[in-house]
Amino acid sequence: MIKSALILDDSPSARLDLKTKVDIIASPGELYEASNYEEAVQVMLQHSIDVVFVDLSMPKKNGMDFIVDFIHTQESLKDTPVIVTTSVDKNSVLRKALKGQVISLLTKPVNMDLLENAIVKISYKQTAQN
Repeated sequence: MIKSALILDDSPSARLDLKTKVDIIASPGELYEASNYEEAVQVMLQHSIDVVFVDLSMPKKNGMDFIVDFIHTQESLKDTPVIVTTSVDKNSVLRKALKGQVISLLTKPVNMDLLENAIVKISYKQTAQN
């Protein structure tokens, strides 16, 4: 069960679209939004987040920077599931770079069925760990 999630995307319309879909599928108690790397770091430091949705293509520090430079360097976040959203399919390169932490790579606009499958994977993984 996903209690909290963070959506990191520089596009307000993409955040709204994903937020609506995540809310329908998972109904997390808390759904945080960040429009850039720095905002996302603050959210992650202030709240316990069960899953992070990260857009790869953002100005300045991008989604890959957030995953590699922040999430991978924080011991308390090393098991946090990440779902990547992107307008460009970089599947094989991305999976190698992210060391298996990426649960799914979803191209925009995000398909509801694929999003639901990714969220179900996370729920199963969390249940198995408890």
